Amino acid sequence: MKKSKPKTGAATTGLVAANVLSGIYTPLIKYSLRFMPLYNFALLRHAGPAILMAPFMVKRWKPIGRRDLLLSMLCGLILYCGTNLLIYLGLKRTSSIDVALILMLEPLLLFVFSVELMRERFKKKVLLGIMVAFLGVATIILGPTTGTNSLSAGGLIGNLLVLLAVCCSVIGVWIVKYLSKRVPTLQVLFIGLVTAATVYLMLAFPTITNMVALSNHVVFLSVLYGIIGVGIASYGLSFWSLKTLGGQDYGLITYVEPTVTALVAFIFFKESANSLTFAGIAVVFIGIWLAEVRAHSHGFLHKR
Repeated sequence: MKKSKPKTGAATTGLVAANVLSGIYTPLIKYSLRFMPLYNFALLRHAGPAILMAPFMVKRWKPIGRRDLLLSMLCGLILYCGTNLLIYLGLKRTSSIDVALILMLEPLLLFVFSVELMRERFKKKVLLGIMVAFLGVATIILGPTTGTNSLSAGGLIGNLLVLLAVCCSVIGVWIVKYLSKRVPTLQVLFIGLVTAATVYLMLAFPTITNMVALSNHVVFLSVLYGIIGVGIASYGLSFWSLKTLGGQDYGLITYVEPTVTALVAFIFFKESANSLTFAGIAVVFIGIWLAEVRAHSHGFLHKR
């Protein structure tokens, strides 16, 4: 037991750092997509870290079975094409603050899957918390269609796209969790990035020569940050942390990301929110308290 504590502490610290890095990036993506074609941005974002990792992976590559290879590729399609593309499309239609708030649903879904996959006893208080959080997320999603600050159908579609991205992310995280016991962490990451970059290369082919947006210093730094800070550092730390942390702990810590995103959007990009957004925040955090805090504390006391 004594040996596991440092590993758990390091994994927790690594995951917190990963979520801070990722949280900073969401408003930068929204800004960059104003100037650069979506698929071009996505191509650079995923091909960049794959190219940087390639020399290292050639030396450290370990043979894996066909099933694990296909799962690693599927993981790349779900996490980097499915999740990221849906978030990019959503960000073009809604605010990065709304995106951050909807992403708060992911930890609760991870908690549910953890209970089911780990066969832990499902408690009524957990179910109540999940239902409350769903209500909060629904309030955030429907917010753009009401009031004087209405974004009409565009904002609603953007929020729904982000909701679909959350579902893809949850599935992808569990594939990574499964693979982490069978395939080296960086290898899973590399295969996923190469798979995603190949898809984005085909999608970006008609506009691949349109890289004029990189002359914008903020866009250039955003792409560079996405390659190193998120594509390598954040993803690498997240995958590594999953080896040690369970799905419930992982989900709880991921609340750091939307919090950082909201702060960056408020402070640096002057994004605003309407009353329903703030109401949704309150309801979501009530759900967090019911489903995560109380469930974790009661579970800990029960095990003791």
